[in-house]
Amino acid sequence: MDLGSEQRITSVRLNWGVAYGKDYDIQVSGDGTSWGTVAQRRGRTSAGSDTLAFSATTARHVRRQGITRGTGYGYSLYPVEVFA
Repeated sequence: MDLGSEQRITSVRLNWGVAYGKDYDIQVSGDGTSWGTVAQRRGRTSAGSDTLAFSATTARHVRRQGITRGTGYGYSLYPVEVFA
């Protein structure tokens, strides 16, 4: 997601559908090219809301980098929220 300008952020809330992510990272970037990991989730076992908090960082772009799916399907991700 492009936040439109650099913002100071501290957490991200993902709202997973049935095809949730079991293992994934939250990554941020200032330019949309170089990415750094600010939070990791490993071993998630169900759909629903998941909030990952991290040290305050400044970024314009935020993404979820999937590593392992929780089901045999793709990813079903509903609104993603970014918080300052």
